Amino acid sequence: MILNRTAKTFVLGTVVLTAFFVARSANAADPLPVFVFAGQSNMVGKRCLANELPSRMQLPNSRALFFVSKEKIWVPIAPGRTEPQGFGPEIAFAAAITENRDETIGIIKVSRGGTNLHRQWSPDDPDSLFGELIRTVEAAHRTRPIKVVGMIWIQGGADAKEKAMACAYETNLKGLVVHSRQQFQNPDMYFISGRIPAKDDRRKPFWKTVREAQQDLKMNHYSWVDCDDISKGPDDVHYDTAGMVKLGQRLANIMAGKVSSAYLPSSDPSPDGEPDSGTAHEN
Repeated sequence: MILNRTAKTFVLGTVVLTAFFVARSANAADPLPVFVFAGQSNMVGKRCLANELPSRMQLPNSRALFFVSKEKIWVPIAPGRTEPQGFGPEIAFAAAITENRDETIGIIKVSRGGTNLHRQWSPDDPDSLFGELIRTVEAAHRTRPIKVVGMIWIQGGADAKEKAMACAYETNLKGLVVHSRQQFQNPDMYFISGRIPAKDDRRKPFWKTVREAQQDLKMNHYSWVDCDDISKGPDDVHYDTAGMVKLGQRLANIMAGKVSSAYLPSSDPSPDGEPDSGTAHEN
């Protein structure tokens, strides 16, 4: 492949920038405030396209470091780094929450399409995706001091397929929050659950039960966020690029108002396009 001068400059700049932040991460003394992203297909964002993002979000964000678990390094977050294909709300979240701030944040993500909380994300199973998440956070912590200050959970559709899973969802979600705070050693970690959209679907007949569980859970430092207005692609299930940007901005604006100012000094994020204030629904 032959690169023109502009492309060579961009690639070289990205490599230098990545090396700088990896070195900085290894030597940092203060804990890096980290946000954990987890869930199923609408957290994965496989159908989202980088070239449809606002131009600023298409480039590496030097104030938001993403932990690449396979390589055990931190790199500036960028489309193509967080998922093999597509991206979830983390790209727009990072852009919004670092806007007008000098502080650097970290993002750790584990997601898998079509997975349920009942079994595949169970904190009781060390071989579950929750176990993988814990091991990923531990690996990140070995590279530098970190403090998990917030967690974002976009999941629920898979548990709506069976009555037993749906009926147990509120209990299982509470267990996920409790175990996450214990494992991340932060009892005040703020947790946001994206409420599954209202949609009659014969493949997910118990969606109302899961949706109500997300709404009804009563815990300190927990809220759910409305996703009914997030735009979707042709399958009417998975969020498109514009919808994912809106969701990421919404989550950032909410999280910025909930995380302690000791880790995230107050500011007014002003991402590309119209800011999305959203509402954190707490019980």
